Amino acid sequence: MDEVVSLYFQGRLTEAELLALRTLQSGDSLPPVDREILHKTLGFTYVAMGENEKAREQFISWLEIDPRAALDSLYVSPKIIDVFRLAQEALAQRRQSANPDFSHLTSQMSALKRSLIFPGLGQIYRDQQGKGIALFASEVLLLGGLAYFHVQSEAARNDYMAERSPAKTSEAYDRYNTYYRARNLTAALAAGVYLYSLVDAIYFPPRRGSGLTFPLTFQVTPDPGHSLVLAWRF
Repeated sequence: MDEVVSLYFQGRLTEAELLALRTLQSGDSLPPVDREILHKTLGFTYVAMGENEKAREQFISWLEIDPRAALDSLYVSPKIIDVFRLAQEALAQRRQSANPDFSHLTSQMSALKRSLIFPGLGQIYRDQQGKGIALFASEVLLLGGLAYFHVQSEAARNDYMAERSPAKTSEAYDRYNTYYRARNLTAALAAGVYLYSLVDAIYFPPRRGSGLTFPLTFQVTPDPGHSLVLAWRF
């Protein structure tokens, strides 16, 4: 090790390079401290020879042995410091590529689980408060409407089945059919909101600073027109 360092300081760069490489290739029996010195000296040597790419790779090998390795800018030239910093950045990128960040998938799965329980909970979990509250409220209203129309539909059906007057049979059937259709429409809308909440929780992450609000109006007028109105405004 001392001979390699001595050759470097004497300016005999090619000899220092060859001796260091030959020593490194001799096997894995070298202690880590000696390997550190060789990679560090080779890095210095390659910078002096103007081969910064090779120098960076040697510094990376040094950092892989000792991640806390550092150079003192008071005693080391700025050129060497710059190449060493590039080596640190390159090694950090390699490690990041080898260990990808799956935190966004964890967030998506957590949001999905909550939306499976009830629409809007996944959006609220992902800080999409406006959208989450709108989905939650619309599903509550739709389920309430579904329950109402189901009860009314069953009652109207019983009235229709019990009606004996031919003059009133058509009117009873129309009333039953209106509630029946309203129930099915409300069920379809509730299912649509539920499915949208699931898809949105997975594929549409919140946009920072969007500040969107989602006012919702819901109106049920069972008599005499039997109408259902669900309106979204973005």
